[in-house]
Amino acid sequence: MADTAKRQVATPFLGVITAFVNKESKTQPADWSLVQALTNASAQKTYFSDSQQIPALVSVQKSSAVQSNPAFKAFTAALKNSVPMPNIPQMQAVWTADTILQNIIASKVSPQQGGKDFVQNIQKGILAQG
Repeated sequence: MADTAKRQVATPFLGVITAFVNKESKTQPADWSLVQALTNASAQKTYFSDSQQIPALVSVQKSSAVQSNPAFKAFTAALKNSVPMPNIPQMQAVWTADTILQNIIASKVSPQQGGKDFVQNIQKGILAQG
């Protein structure tokens, strides 16, 4: 029997690390210099190599260092469908449900059951936070 269910594209959350320079800073030129040094392509390549986190710059995402790894290639491809992560207290319920994901990866529960448990725990957490 063919799978006739309509499939939807996943819309993962997108989060980024940011840097700010306070407008009241008395050392703005040095502050901006630091921000630029931390966010240029060379720095992001090093950061990716050290941290194994997807870089923010698209040019670095397309680099062979990132694209040669199938997992990182898949994650960068998923970015085109991502949505900004909500900045709301209820997101804490998502992070506390992480144990369920670990149980799926360790084959302690099936992906189907883990998915149901994950949704249920998030809903409970959201209700608890009001």
